Amino acid sequence: MYPRVTAIVVAPSGGTSLQRTLDALAAQTRQPDAVIAVDCASTDDAARLLADAKPTQLLRSPEKLSFGTAIATAVRVLAPTTSSDELLWLLAHDTAPEPEALAALIGALEVSPSVAIVGPKLVDAEDGAFIREFGESMTPFGASSRWSRTSSTRPSTTA
Repeated sequence: MYPRVTAIVVAPSGGTSLQRTLDALAAQTRQPDAVIAVDCASTDDAARLLADAKPTQLLRSPEKLSFGTAIATAVRVLAPTTSSDELLWLLAHDTAPEPEALAALIGALEVSPSVAIVGPKLVDAEDGAFIREFGESMTPFGASSRWSRTSSTRPSTTA
């Protein structure tokens, strides 16, 4: 399976966090096929940083958007899907995936075809031994119910 992956980067602000995210995206061993960047009415250097990264599409919102609304905005500009092998990779401005992250996420889908959504363990940018988020589950009504854990070892990026 070699799915088409569109990365969506949501940026309410820029700075070193966004630059780190864009650098990490560029360093992926399995590059996304397209990148849609959403500038959520930032007032700092986010628009310039996003433009410098040369995304496939750069969307600018005149108003602040929640992460979900920014994702929905990006999805509206996608061409209609033509295959079940089309994936979205959602990234916040302060998310810096390891170089093998996208490849590992795709690998998790390949070995578990019944899985529809995969996500990594999120570790602290300054302290890789601290897990910020370990997973997310949904209630029957679609509300998020997150749980966090700490660890003394740096986890690998797996689903």
